[in-house]
Amino acid sequence: MAQIMSMCNVCELSNKIKWKCINCDLMLCAECKTITHSKFKGFELHTIIELNRLGTRKAKSEIRNLNLEKIMCTYHCDEKCCLYCNDCKLPICLSCILEKHSGHKAVKIGFVYHKQNSELEKFRGSVEMELSLCAEQRERKQRFLNSYSTIKEKILEREKALKEIITAHASILMKELDDIYSYDDTSFAEEEASLQKYENEIKEKKADADDALDSCDATSVLNTLEQFDYKLPEKYFKELPQEHITCLTLGEPEIDIKFNIRPLKKALRMIEITEIYDTGNLDISNLKTLTNRTYVMTDERHYSLKQFIFQDSKCEFRKSIEVSVFDITVTNDDLILASYGDSEVIYNITDSGKDIFKSVLSPRLVRGIHVDENHQLFVGFMNTTGIQETGIVIFDLKSDHVQEFSIPGDSDYFTIPDKITTKWNGDICVIQSKTVTSWKGIVIVYEYEYGLSHPRAQVKWIYEGHNIINSTLEFSPCDIVTTGDLVLTSDLLTKTIHIISSNGDFLTLIGEQEGVFSPRCLTINEEGQLLITSFQTDDDCAKIYVAKFLI
Repeated sequence: MAQIMSMCNVCELSNKIKWKCINCDLMLCAECKTITHSKFKGFELHTIIELNRLGTRKAKSEIRNLNLEKIMCTYHCDEKCCLYCNDCKLPICLSCILEKHSGHKAVKIGFVYHKQNSELEKFRGSVEMELSLCAEQRERKQRFLNSYSTIKEKILEREKALKEIITAHASILMKELDDIYSYDDTSFAEEEASLQKYENEIKEKKADADDALDSCDATSVLNTLEQFDYKLPEKYFKELPQEHITCLTLGEPEIDIKFNIRPLKKALRMIEITEIYDTGNLDISNLKTLTNRTYVMTDERHYSLKQFIFQDSKCEFRKSIEVSVFDITVTNDDLILASYGDSEVIYNITDSGKDIFKSVLSPRLVRGIHVDENHQLFVGFMNTTGIQETGIVIFDLKSDHVQEFSIPGDSDYFTIPDKITTKWNGDICVIQSKTVTSWKGIVIVYEYEYGLSHPRAQVKWIYEGHNIINSTLEFSPCDIVTTGDLVLTSDLLTKTIHIISSNGDFLTLIGEQEGVFSPRCLTINEEGQLLITSFQTDDDCAKIYVAKFLI
């Protein structure tokens, strides 16, 4: 059967309908929505929704709000319900309050509806988060069971291999033993006869020596001069090879079985996930906090910068700008600054494009950037032309004063400053890599002396990863934030977040045990909460986790 093409309910000419007026119950084309429908009485109060949004939660909420005004009284059929009886828990009209519900407590129906609707939305959001956590916990449990089966299989394979090794080793030892003790009965008899002959001959010599030494007469010793033969007779037998016997009977083969299994339990639990938001098929490479509970992210997949808020249990994107950047930071007055990684310029990203904000001396290339609470812009740079040069330039945005310091080291060390942040005491925390194409890196904290004519930055501590967590996967820090004395850095390859003390010591990690999977970007919001972005996987979309600190 051929599909019936829907037509505009106003002009009945266009089949390009994109809108529906809920009040009029009319399908509208773009022209009729803009021109004809705008002539309807009270059109500015009508609810008009795009057709592709009709099934969304927001659209349904708008339709319910309109439907609220149309609820008819069940007792007075020509009147609409504008009140709600709290005693009877029923919508009522003005006539009801004068008759059947006289003396009852009644309030405006809109007040009750919006309050209950808000409670239901909040409850649904909580349930959806719990369901998401249940699904992730079930997935984690399944991975744990799969891991158990895999490890058990490896143990059995190792057991079989060790048995084969020990059997082969025993076979070799038995052959060596047979070679050593390759005597038959005749050989043993001949050896015994030779041994007996040798024993008799040396006994005779011993008897001559005993006669002289057991005598009390000194001449008995003197008489042996030129007569006593000190030479022992020749041996007629082979000595048994004691060293071979020792080799064959002492010692055991060394057996060393190791499995790289990360402990499931950790000493400290520092966060608790309170909210989880889906972001769709985005590849979030940066996340920063603006004012008024607004955030900005960069999406590598769609080469864009997006501003968004959290609303109705989801990310609501308010603005999207087509741009591809390396790193971003925000100023105290919400300017969004960006580095491109291949230029000496720091740009101010605006709705209309990008403006030059600051720049470093060419041919330096800007890498990580950060603005602190004291209006100081930290700019990491590298110079690959000629002599290798890396460092950090510090712009005072209040006075235009500029300072800089060099990062020591050669091209074989981690010197490229890819991410920068600061602590409350002025320490500068930097993720440094060896090359621009590798995630492998280290975290260095510098103690910086400001205001000097020749400022100095002294290395306070270096964190190169954890010896167990990074025993098989190299430490690959990709973002860094600070809170109080703590430094948090996301480790790309191990899919964890390392929490580091003020002295550079590992404290604990954040990962699957807290319900956080594949973390990448980190930021602290206005409420002091930790926001964590995750990678999109084959099974799930990218997420933003909101966590509160438990310390």
